Amino acid sequence: MAYETYRVEITREDLIAAGEDPALLDDPDYVAATFPLDQAEDFDAAFFGFNPREAQLMDPQQRIMLEAAWTALEDAGIDPKQGSNRIGVFGGVGRNAYMLNNLMSHPDLRESAAEYDMLIGNERDFAVTHIAYRLGLTGPAMTLQCSPVTAALVSRSQRLHSAPSASRTPPRG
Repeated sequence: MAYETYRVEITREDLIAAGEDPALLDDPDYVAATFPLDQAEDFDAAFFGFNPREAQLMDPQQRIMLEAAWTALEDAGIDPKQGSNRIGVFGGVGRNAYMLNNLMSHPDLRESAAEYDMLIGNERDFAVTHIAYRLGLTGPAMTLQCSPVTAALVSRSQRLHSAPSASRTPPRG
């Protein structure tokens, strides 16, 4: 499950056609670029225990985050279902417009899906606990809502220094 991330520049004409305010585009701090999520449609819903409907309702960012967590475990040679190690997950999700832009704009989806079902795969507050649940992780699951990468690293570092952990190698001595 490898992904390439790349920046795509968006032309002024395309932004105006999409409804962006031309005055805003003149702001020197405006960044006319996006980072599209490649291969989000390749999500293996059945592998992670999702039915097709749940996968359809889930934000692609969260699908990729779940796959990345699984890949990290796999690369480390860890199967959370084997052994008694308590494995935690720390992470954060930025602003998410998938539900508003892609689900709420389709009346058939809005009417046929329960609000909770839409929230669980889209709301950023559920992302990390959702990963822990789907992967069977029994350690801490902490959602951090400020600079997710930095906050996750600081939080994990603090936990490593303050408490014993199954994933921490004891110092030799």
